[in-house]
Amino acid sequence: GAGKNDGRDAEFVETRKVNWSDDEYVSLPLLEESTANKQRGAGVVAFLIGIFFPFVGGFWTGIFTGWLGYSAATGSLSSYQRQSDVGKQFADKADQAGELLTQAGESAVKGYNWAATEARGLRLK
Repeated sequence: GAGKNDGRDAEFVETRKVNWSDDEYVSLPLLEESTANKQRGAGVVAFLIGIFFPFVGGFWTGIFTGWLGYSAATGSLSSYQRQSDVGKQFADKADQAGELLTQAGESAVKGYNWAATEARGLRLK
């Protein structure tokens, strides 16, 4: 029976390797070029700027600048700034920065989609 040692050697069954083509090629999803993805891309661009910022750059600086960049791109930063007298002076600059970051985010999404399309032909092995 199973699990009992009745003096016979273990029986090995040879199996055939299945060759799945999806496992051998890089497959990255494409991003929709929507406003929300452009704003998320703006956050990624601002995160990267924060990581490589001279002298004070690092992971947490990147997180902070990414949050600021995403907030500027969505417009929530300038709406928050308009609630105080001091912030009203900087709200228009935050809107301008948000527009620039949204354009950079659009480029980031397009760049990712290009790289994902080009990577489809790469083999993992």
